Amino acid sequence: MQKTVAEIAKIIEGEVVGDASVVIKGVSGIKEAKPGEIAFVANPKYLSLINETGASAIITPKDVKEAAKPIVRTENPSLAFARVVS
Repeated sequence: MQKTVAEIAKIIEGEVVGDASVVIKGVSGIKEAKPGEIAFVANPKYLSLINETGASAIITPKDVKEAAKPIVRTENPSLAFARVVS
């Protein structure tokens, strides 16, 4: 897998906030993610990890306004992440 954040956003019908040209080469959990990977946060108790994760981008709920990294806002982050993985 090698896609930009913009390409991933199109696949999952999400909205990019931040640099849409970042290249993603894999997927991972929010706690385990490394640079070049995309992760997701669906549960509000993990929102604090958005700025701490090693991920290069994060799929988030629509109510997340901004982050230190590119985010893709979507109605259902869990479903969106499953679509990226498949």
